Amino acid sequence: MHGDLTDPLFGAPGRWTLWQCQECATAWLDPRPDPASIGRAYSAYLTHSVSEAAIRLARPGIFQGIKLQATHAILNHELGYHLNPSLPLPLARWILSRKRQRQILNRVRHLPAPRDPTKRVLDIGSGNGAFLFIARNLGYEATGLEPDPHAASLARAHGLTVHAGTLPHPALPREHYDHLTLAHVVEHLHDPLATLRECNALLRPGGRLWLQTPNLKSAGHAYWGRDWRGLEPPRHLVLFTPESLQQLLRKAGFQGIDLLPSPLEAQDMFRHSLAIRLGVDLRTNRKPRLDRTARRAARWADGTASGDPQAAEAITAVAWK
Repeated sequence: MHGDLTDPLFGAPGRWTLWQCQECATAWLDPRPDPASIGRAYSAYLTHSVSEAAIRLARPGIFQGIKLQATHAILNHELGYHLNPSLPLPLARWILSRKRQRQILNRVRHLPAPRDPTKRVLDIGSGNGAFLFIARNLGYEATGLEPDPHAASLARAHGLTVHAGTLPHPALPREHYDHLTLAHVVEHLHDPLATLRECNALLRPGGRLWLQTPNLKSAGHAYWGRDWRGLEPPRHLVLFTPESLQQLLRKAGFQGIDLLPSPLEAQDMFRHSLAIRLGVDLRTNRKPRLDRTARRAARWADGTASGDPQAAEAITAVAWK
């Protein structure tokens, strides 16, 4: 699929090839860093510090209170919450763009309102714990699992329940959780099938898995090819199409698999991809602006994704045990 790939984002040494299976369309990185060496690919990775903005449902600013009431209205209508204060739904939809409404639902990971106070959610790869704050504020008993012990420690310092390590983990009981989430985690795993089977074992009967991962069939990948931001060698070890991800979930024992609307993020992904093509170091520079042709392509990509979940830059899927 793509050869002679390098790490333009964080400068990990090496060159890789991304191969794609002709039968299932799953792609994998070659040579694949092993568990003992993969840590070097994360030595300059993103910070795990907790920002106040990351845990807010509404964007800060002069109209934050109104935006929060509009956000409450969307969550009440779409996911069954009873959050107050809340605007009338038509007014909320007038205030919040369609793109922003999608962002809100993805930010809470389409987590439905808890029916009782014992509802539990487990976030695999919980990072700085931003989602755990949100889930807890929405009424859930929220737990995280994070492979970076420093990030896990930072989250615990903010009062969150986060275990350091990977699956399987002795602190996580089987058939215990109502919801389990993996946000841009599965592409980092050496054995996605084994991890998803363990996720299935952790869920109660009828429990729900939510996951999001880069989409090989996205318009962004088609446009940028080897420079597409979603490839991210060598940290992304395996990448999926919507079909291959659904096939993997079925192998892991899940059923009732659905694709949900993903964020409309082509503009940002296109600018990241342009930076990669131009060799811009985003650790010290801003993302470059798109030219007219690329802007038009990004708008077309988001327009297509708004009606077709399989065309978005990321795949967002839910599956049930």
